[in-house]
Amino acid sequence: LLRANGKCENCEKEAPFVNLDEIPFLEVHHIFSLSDDGPDHPVNVAAICPNCHKEAHYGKNKEQLKENLSKKIIEKEKALD
Repeated sequence: LLRANGKCENCEKEAPFVNLDEIPFLEVHHIFSLSDDGPDHPVNVAAICPNCHKEAHYGKNKEQLKENLSKKIIEKEKALD
C-alpha cells in the first residue's frame, strides 16, 4: 500500500475514496495466488482499486491483466532497490 501511494497499481487512477483513517482505499491483491504457490513477497502483491481487483479475479482478460500487472510491479520493485 505504501508503494502505491494512493494510486491503483493497475489502472493508475487515484483510490476511489479515503477510509475513516484518511488513508486512500486500495485492496491488496496477490498476483499469483498463494494457493497456487505464489510467493508472499512484495513483488507478487499489488495495491489495486476495487474495480481492478474484481476484474483480476473475474474478468474475461484476467490472464492478460495478471501478466501486465506482474511486469509493472517487478519494475516498481526494481526501482526501489
